[in-house]
Amino acid sequence: MRSNSRFLAGAVLLLCSLLFGGCSFVKSPLDTSAPKTTKQPNDVDGYLAYFHYVSSLSGEELKKEYTTVNQAYAKNKNDSSRLQLALLLSLSNTSFRDDAKALGLLKEFLANQANESSQLKDFALLLSAHIAEHKRQEEKLKTEQSRIEELEQKLEGLKDKLQTEQTHGEELGQQLEELEQKLEALKVIEKSIIERQQSQPVKTK
Repeated sequence: MRSNSRFLAGAVLLLCSLLFGGCSFVKSPLDTSAPKTTKQPNDVDGYLAYFHYVSSLSGEELKKEYTTVNQAYAKNKNDSSRLQLALLLSLSNTSFRDDAKALGLLKEFLANQANESSQLKDFALLLSAHIAEHKRQEEKLKTEQSRIEELEQKLEGLKDKLQTEQTHGEELGQQLEELEQKLEALKVIEKSIIERQQSQPVKTK
C-alpha cells in the first residue's frame, strides 16, 4: 500500500510538471536533490529524479543529454533506456520533441509482457496519455491555422474581385462579410489553443 502511495505521488508530480511546462519542476517530497550526473532510472522515483536533473540543464546541455541518451538506446534497447528516451522526447519547448516517436517507444514498453505487473506500466500509461493529448492539440492547431490561411486567401480573392466587378458588389459584399465572420471565429479558436500552449514556461539557457 505504501509503495502504491509513493508511485502515485511521484507519477502525479511528474505528469503535472510535464503538463504545465516540461522544463519547470515541482519538487517532490520523495526527492531531496537532483542527481549530478546522468543515471539510467529503474523505478518511478528514479524517473522523477531524472526529470529533476534534466529540468536543471541549459538548452545546450539538454541537447547533449538527448544525444547521449539516444545513442545509449541505439546500443542497448532495454526498457529503462526506452522510457528514459520517451521522457526526454516528451519535454516541452525543446528542439528534439517528438510525440510520435515517444508514443512508439511507450507502445513497445507496454507490449512487453514482463512489464504487465510493474508500477512502471502505470507510469508509461500516464505518460502516453499526456503525450497523446499534446499531439492532439498540436494537430488541432495546425488544422485551424490551415483553415485560416485558406479563408484569408479566399478573402483576398474576393476583395480583388469586388474592385473589378462593381456590378456584383452587393452579392460579393455579403460573401465577404460571411467569410470575415468565419475567419474571426477561427482566429478566436486559434488564439485559445496558442494561449494554452504558451502558458507553459519557455526553456531558457
